Amino acid sequence: MKSIEPRVFEYKIKYNVDVTTSAMNSYHYYMACTADQAVYFHEETMKRRKAVGSILCVEWYNPWSNRWEDQSDSIKQTKHLTTRHENN
Repeated sequence: MKSIEPRVFEYKIKYNVDVTTSAMNSYHYYMACTADQAVYFHEETMKRRKAVGSILCVEWYNPWSNRWEDQSDSIKQTKHLTTRHENN
């Protein structure tokens, strides 16, 4: 029997690098199964880079409509809105 793998989609995370650079927002793109998983990948990336940032929005690329759709409301609102990493 063929095992069913979860489908992977493209997610775009808009974030602000630092409070001192509020005019410059950046984007990271991730392939993930859910918006929460994409946010987790983003947080791990920021942790590895010892970076500080705030997530502004999470968007999912809908392959059927060829549009980016806002998924910010669907992510778990735990620690995702502000990511701070001190010398870890």
